[in-house]
Amino acid sequence: MPAEVDRLTPLTLALSRLRACGDDLRDMPSEHASGALKLLLAELDAEPLRGVLATLPEFDLARWWKQCAPAGGYNMGPVSLEFPLEIREGIACRLLICRDAAASPRGFQDFAYSFIGMRDDYDTRFRKFARLVVDPLIRDVEYLTTLRQAPPVLDQLVARVFPSTGDQDLDAMLEESRQKFQDPSAVIRKEALERLWDAWERLKTLLNPGNKEDSVRLLLDKAASTAAFRVVLEQEASTLTKLGNDFHIRHFEMNRNKLDASSEVDYLFHRMAALIWLILTQFAASQERG
Repeated sequence: MPAEVDRLTPLTLALSRLRACGDDLRDMPSEHASGALKLLLAELDAEPLRGVLATLPEFDLARWWKQCAPAGGYNMGPVSLEFPLEIREGIACRLLICRDAAASPRGFQDFAYSFIGMRDDYDTRFRKFARLVVDPLIRDVEYLTTLRQAPPVLDQLVARVFPSTGDQDLDAMLEESRQKFQDPSAVIRKEALERLWDAWERLKTLLNPGNKEDSVRLLLDKAASTAAFRVVLEQEASTLTKLGNDFHIRHFEMNRNKLDASSEVDYLFHRMAALIWLILTQFAASQERG
């Protein structure tokens, strides 16, 4: 298999399909354009791009429309549209326009009537729509996938592979979590947090599979250099275990707390990853000392 195929990821494949949808919109006859637009929206609404777009702000399209539309609502020719400059707002605006256009012919006609003009034939108007709305939407979504607004310390942490535990299943869980956390999709990063907590529960049985409490005691004993720091680690381990149970990390009952903000996911991932990293590095050091 060619090396470049090996490097394909769900995200790169999704972006490739998104660009193909944009090409189809420009090239196919107008009677098929609505179907191509729906395919483009389906790609944006599916993972991994759905997770990338999960942080988009709410956008008041009606207000924007009113501000930008020419007086009287009818445009005699091309206008210079003022789309939002902030990238997420711009994506949200164009995405809503595309949804309106895909929902019914009236949605596209309303946009063309207000912003493109009705002198051209339908095919020309749709190509102009693609140039004004769809092409910049695809461009900005691609750029958004490159943005990862995590604290630098997190980037440094997940750039390194977790120390081996000697348990293949646990090592695989930790690596899956680490890889997923580097994904630009907020949904995939949430999955990374859940997987990290699963790994934590398995780690707690590493030294004594039949007695989790004793196993945790042994792990923390090896990780702490002083009695005072041993107390700190025990409190942190207890707190993180409770957080995993109280929030939508390990349990998803109605009485659990939701965890929606990406910054909160980053924060909890950092805390848990830092604790696991400390325990595993000190455990490996103790193994080397015999």
